[in-house]
Amino acid sequence: MEQQGPGHQPRLADTLDAAGRRGFVGRSAELATFEALLEHPEPVSVLWLSGLGGVGKTALMQACAGRARLAGWRTARIDGRTVARSPQAFADAVTSAVATDGSYSEIDGADATGLAIFIDTYERLESLDSWLREQYLPSLPAQTLIMIASRQLPSMEWRTDPGWAAVLQVLPLRNFRPEESRAYLTSRRVPEPLQAEALGFTHGNPLALSLLTDLYPLQPERFTVRH
Repeated sequence: MEQQGPGHQPRLADTLDAAGRRGFVGRSAELATFEALLEHPEPVSVLWLSGLGGVGKTALMQACAGRARLAGWRTARIDGRTVARSPQAFADAVTSAVATDGSYSEIDGADATGLAIFIDTYERLESLDSWLREQYLPSLPAQTLIMIASRQLPSMEWRTDPGWAAVLQVLPLRNFRPEESRAYLTSRRVPEPLQAEALGFTHGNPLALSLLTDLYPLQPERFTVRH
């Protein structure tokens, strides 16, 4: 049983977080890097997930956000596909996300371990990059963990600014390794005899594996073992 803080009333979000943690497969190295920062937080850290579409950046970010909440961090998840591309809209989205995250309603509150901000689909926010890097993110509390997911690598400005470069860690995501793919297929109840063929045409791409495991229970007759 997971422990909750005093007076905490269970929410559907808590149940979903727990289910997500149980069902998440793979990315052990990336999760270990993130969890190390939760346990021994730096004043500020930036983890940049880079990879092609369908490689699982969003799923990993969701898993990390759940772990941050469990560890007592205030969290805010922002998606570049849905937030308006203006400084005020972005700042308001973060404030709103933190306000709905458990009992913590203020970005600069002192009761939580720290603030963790997760920015997905960052490539859609290119027009805000300078403002985020130079104004908004530096204005956040000292103990802040930032995770950014993008199809692109950090811009040269991120990598050459002495301050940001010192706290920036790029985590490139690629397809699952064979053992991760098999673990994923097993967790989705795909029989072992079918897994080799599934690996052959998905090449470990998490999105392709997800689509396949969605299809299998509906049309199992389409999956046959080749001898």
